[in-house]
Parts: sequence; structure tokens; C-alpha cells
Amino acid sequence: MTHFRPLFLLLLAMIVSFSGYTNANETLSIDGKDEALLVCERMSMPSYKRECITLVGKTQYFDTDALPLCESFSLGSRVMECMTAVANRRYSAQEVRTCSGETFDSDKIECLLRLGEEYTGPSLSLRRELERVVRQIDGADYAGARRNLIRVIQSLD
Repeated sequence: MTHFRPLFLLLLAMIVSFSGYTNANETLSIDGKDEALLVCERMSMPSYKRECITLVGKTQYFDTDALPLCESFSLGSRVMECMTAVANRRYSAQEVRTCSGETFDSDKIECLLRLGEEYTGPSLSLRRELERVVRQIDGADYAGARRNLIRVIQSLD
């Protein structure tokens, strides 16, 4: 894997220059747990916040594309149902959009349970992360591509 590192660094430099970002010290979690903890911290009810933090501690992976959908729910109980649904699951951007398009919160959560795939570890994720970066570059989402490219580079260490 280390022979790909120069390519990743070159891609990262290109994305950084196109997107106008200059903060090279920014770090993002590969497993999505830091981002999941932010969702927990934003919850207003202490009991749900504690439950959420406990869930994050027990979970190996959270898909950062699915977390905003969980955070969009107004009820803490729905946020928790969503966080439980996405724990240790990976989603394509299209799957998240499909679930976001459902009318009712319960339908969105059922959709998340139905779609996606079980997270099996970083070895499976490299190709998917690179494909995600390419899609984001194609869609001019340079900030998102940059975040995912940083994750890929960090996973190689």
C-alpha cells in the first residue's frame, strides 16, 4: 500500500489548492467515531447524550455521510434510533440520499437499516473511499474529497 502514498499526497495537494483550504493540521477520524461523538454532544437531553456516547464507545465504525441524517431528527429518541441503525454500517452517497428522501422519520430509519452494508474493517474500505473521492471530485465537492482523502492517507500509516 505504501507505493500509493505519493499519488495520494499529490491528489491531496491538488484538492487543497483547488478548494482553498490551507489547514494542513486538520485531522478527521477514519472510523467516524469523532464525528459521531459530535452528534452526541449536540443532543440536548443528558440521558440521550449519555446513551449516544456509550453507543459510540461500543461501535467500531460510523459512516460520516449518514451521520447528518441522524442529526437532522428533532427528537432525541429518533436520533438514537438512527445512530443505532448506522452503527457499523457503510452507505453510498446515493443510499443516504434515498433514505433522506423518505417522508417520515421512521421510514428514514427503516431505509438505513435496509440499505448499506456491514462494516467489515479498513481493508474493504480503501477502494470504496477512493471511489468516493473520485465521485466528489467529479461533483466539485472538493472539501468532501479532501476529507475522505485525508482519511485514506491516515489509514495507510
